Amino acid sequence: MSYTLNHASSRQIVRDYTQLCFGIKRLMHDL
Repeated sequence: MSYTLNHASSRQIVRDYTQLCFGIKRLMHDL
C-alpha cells in the first residue's frame, strides 16, 4: 500500500516538474 502511495506522489512530482519546465520554456519563448 505504501508503495502505491509513494508511486502516486512521485508521479505527481514528475507532473509538477514537467509543468514547471513547460512554463520556463514558454517564458523564455516570450522573452
